[in-house]
Order: sequence, then structure tokens, then C-alpha cells
Amino acid sequence: MDERNEEKGFKVVDKRAMSDEEREAGRKASVPATPPASSGGAVDEGGGRLPGADPADSLAGIDAQDPRIAPPGFLDLLQSLQFSAMHHLGMIQGQDGNPSSVDLPAAQDAIDMMGMLKEKTKGNLTAEEDGVLTEGLYVLRMSYLAALNAGKAKP
Repeated sequence: MDERNEEKGFKVVDKRAMSDEEREAGRKASVPATPPASSGGAVDEGGGRLPGADPADSLAGIDAQDPRIAPPGFLDLLQSLQFSAMHHLGMIQGQDGNPSSVDLPAAQDAIDMMGMLKEKTKGNLTAEEDGVLTEGLYVLRMSYLAALNAGKAKP
């Protein structure tokens, strides 16, 4: 075949610093060498599919058994709700350096969800989970009252 008619591919080079062990682990968890016949997507010069080239590939190359990737737990849920409430209470600094705007109804929703979780999970939590939930609820409720009393926004 004429060299001019061959498809030219490209090579992706990751220049981030990695140890030999991390690099070898990345090779083992790489995407399959041949793409499935039914799906499209970009293909590298070695015939392997490029992750992220197709929306269906958003998790391509991720090993669910990898011990470094933990499944979300109850504390992750609490962290998400706490962060949301803190953001709506104006306790989180934005990229511009200013605090986020106060939205007391949204903050109250997040705090109420945490309160509901406390009631529904009573007796089923570890000591750590119960402590994080109890302490987080106390701090957020006091912050909510302080914001309400400061007249930052009406509920």
C-alpha cells in the first residue's frame, strides 16, 4: 500500500512524573487493544481506543477492583451535604476570593436532610459516622442561626 494513502495516527505522551510501579499499573489497567465493533470513537495508532473519545467510554480503563478507588460511603454523603449547606450559608470562599452568596432556604434543606438521615439511621451508624453527623449538624444549625440573626438573608 502506498505510504501516502495510509492513515496517520498520533501518539499521546503523558509527561507527568510517575514511578515505574505506577506506570506499569497504568499499562495493566489500559483500555482493550481492539475496539468493539459496535461502537465508534477515536482509535490511537496502535489500534487501541482513546479514553474519553466517546461518551460511553467515560469510565474506560478504570479498574473497579483497584484498592486506590474506594466506593462512596456514608461519610462521603455527609461531606457532600455539609459542603452544600456551608456553601449556601456563605462559609465557602469562591474562586474570586469572595464568600459565596447566602441562600438560607437551600442551606436549611441540606441541614434538614442531614437531620432526617440522623433519625432514619439511628442505631445503624458507627461511632465515627454518628459523631461526624452529630457534630456537623450542630455546627451547621448554629451557623444557620447566626446567619439568620445577622440579617444576611430572610428564610
